[in-house]
Amino acid sequence: MDCEGKHISRIAEICSGLGNITMEQRLTLRAGRNNFGNFNATELEGCEHLYELNVNFNQISEIRKDTFINFTNLKILDLSRNNLMVFKSGWSADFMPLSLTTLILNGCPVDKAAIRNYPNLSHLRKLQMLRIDGLRDTFDIGKRTNRLQELSLSGLYSFSHCSIPHISNWTFKKLVSIVKLNISACSVRSISAGAFEHLKHLQILDLSYNRKLGFRSMENISYGLQFTDIRSVYMSYIHTTFGLGTSLLR
Repeated sequence: MDCEGKHISRIAEICSGLGNITMEQRLTLRAGRNNFGNFNATELEGCEHLYELNVNFNQISEIRKDTFINFTNLKILDLSRNNLMVFKSGWSADFMPLSLTTLILNGCPVDKAAIRNYPNLSHLRKLQMLRIDGLRDTFDIGKRTNRLQELSLSGLYSFSHCSIPHISNWTFKKLVSIVKLNISACSVRSISAGAFEHLKHLQILDLSYNRKLGFRSMENISYGLQFTDIRSVYMSYIHTTFGLGTSLLR
């Protein structure tokens, strides 16, 4: 069901109608850009059988622990571009259903004055795809999330931000199952040799739009990639428009 930008003031208006629809195996609700604000479990009655829920850009600042308690079938949740303080130390993601395989959290505010951490998503043991903004810290969202296969920290999405000046051998070391890694437009300036060699299942690496990275970094980027399952590396726009030239030798 597409309710994107329909000027609906409360999500309960949608869910009450969904309750009368025969349950489908993959029922999807796209309800972004409606300015719902915060909502609770009662307002979501009728939406419990959703497979995918998109509530991006709805001025959501807080979600209580029991809000999605009956959402046992929910696989895809998009909470991007809301006011959730996901990077604030101590922020709890306990409200997220254990059934989630895809989570989209990019575009939420980052308080530069506060201590910032990636949220702890340890309880989401089935999570396979995550889109979130990028911090300069070592990437760690919990010990039990090693099934993550696709991670996007890209700053190219609307309202997203990513700042990872240096990628070391430790930055993504815990992503033991990662297949696709997108760190485009992340203000990357340098990369340690062998930074990706321990990602044994890595097939796709996107470093595009890191304009200060330069072609000279290609040696470090490629170092150790033969020990992965790499198939595609994207490096468009990794050089400044004006600057010293670099000779590329075959």
